[in-house]
Amino acid sequence: MARLLYFSTHEPLEYDDIQLFTSMGHSVFSLGVYCPANNTAPEYRPAIEWGDDVLDLRDRFESMGCRATFLNPVETDLTKEFVDLFDAIIVIQDVGFIHKFWPILKGRNVIWRTVGQAIDHCDIALRDHRAEGLKIVRWCNREVFADYYLGHDAIIRAYKDESQYDGWTGSDGRVVTFSNAYRDRYPIEYGMFERVTHLMPAAIGGGGNAELPNSIGLMSMDGMQATMRGAGAYFYMHGSVVPYTLNFIEAMMTGIPVVAAGRNVEIHNIDMRYNEINDFIMSGKNGFLFKSERQARGILMDLLLDKGRAAEVGRHGRETAIRLFGKQRATADWQTFFRSLGISE
Repeated sequence: MARLLYFSTHEPLEYDDIQLFTSMGHSVFSLGVYCPANNTAPEYRPAIEWGDDVLDLRDRFESMGCRATFLNPVETDLTKEFVDLFDAIIVIQDVGFIHKFWPILKGRNVIWRTVGQAIDHCDIALRDHRAEGLKIVRWCNREVFADYYLGHDAIIRAYKDESQYDGWTGSDGRVVTFSNAYRDRYPIEYGMFERVTHLMPAAIGGGGNAELPNSIGLMSMDGMQATMRGAGAYFYMHGSVVPYTLNFIEAMMTGIPVVAAGRNVEIHNIDMRYNEINDFIMSGKNGFLFKSERQARGILMDLLLDKGRAAEVGRHGRETAIRLFGKQRATADWQTFFRSLGISE
């Protein structure tokens, strides 16, 4: 069993990673929203029951004068004595955390895990740390197109547990998407979503969307899974500038037929160089890639009208998602990487 010190500002990914690493036999002490010392959990993910070793680490964390403030590494305090208790430190995306604590992290197994966002900015900011031994685990292989690419020690995609994301029925028959603050974060893509789904039954999940038509709000994990199982189609019209997102994996693994923008999409100001979805969707087989709004609308209408076709495409999509993003694949990839660092189960 290894001890992993884990920092993240990405709550859903944090939940998934803790579940995965724990299932692999490791003890995970989170400095994120799931920090055992703070006894918190996001409203849209379940709480986590900690084992005895993590509870012992919690007591040491407090007695050594450490503290964790979610979303603000500046107010997080760590001591060398506490960091010495761990076999590896995993930092999800956050450059500021690495900068602040590098004096007590340097020389250890420090892993920067990317999430496919702000790639150019983050890579250039970590050049000196990389030269001093920082390990890098990439979200996908298309990050190689970054202007200041620092290389990688492993490429490990995010994962979902296929036993939790399954059972698609399409019984609700709506075109669904999930994105927090959709219009604010992705105004161009949101505009396309609204135009394409006009007069269709549609739903937008996620927080920060209360003023949008068809908003269904922030949901619990169970509520989100139920909504996805009943969706007629998933219109992935956000996050096109990143390789993929967790909600894309969740939709595809559930078995919803997914419709996404192709790299040749007729939309301006969208940089698709990191988009990996286009690499594994075979349009018409395991999902759909569209070029124009008119084409996207036609695909979605056909899927809502032909449930048999939707089921067939969704089934092939689920098979693809399990192969690329399933728990077994992620477990094997992380085991291989940990072994390269001298860390075993």
